Amino acid sequence: MSKHVMVVGTGNAALCAALAALESGAQVTMLEKAGEDLAGGNTKYPAGAMRFAYDGSGHLMPLISDQDDPRLPNTDFGSYTKDKFASNLLGFNDGRDLSPEQRDLIDLSGEMMRWLATHGVTFEPIYSRQSFEKDGKHVF
Repeated sequence: MSKHVMVVGTGNAALCAALAALESGAQVTMLEKAGEDLAGGNTKYPAGAMRFAYDGSGHLMPLISDQDDPRLPNTDFGSYTKDKFASNLLGFNDGRDLSPEQRDLIDLSGEMMRWLATHGVTFEPIYSRQSFEKDGKHVF
């Protein structure tokens, strides 16, 4: 007997739920009540950008869809450590400690991005919004 899963919504969380269900062998139907201009949930607010912890370009390069992008050799992605991610999240907590869910978000964020990439989800650096040029290099 095959499983059938219905996912309501088309945002990042819904996408992950649908991919996990497919991975387990289920048939998946996704439903979205919003029109095309509002589909995708909260994903539209950061224009598809996703925050995750990484330790330099070596962790990012396998995720980037266009490995032939001529800007890549001249790009400094820096790093976004788990400590920096935690510090940024604390800024939204009104003085409260990080929740267990926030800790999981931080600790598993890089793994989640790699998992998404194994399912054909492609990523590209948002040069126009997240970098600046300094001494001929694109700096994120």
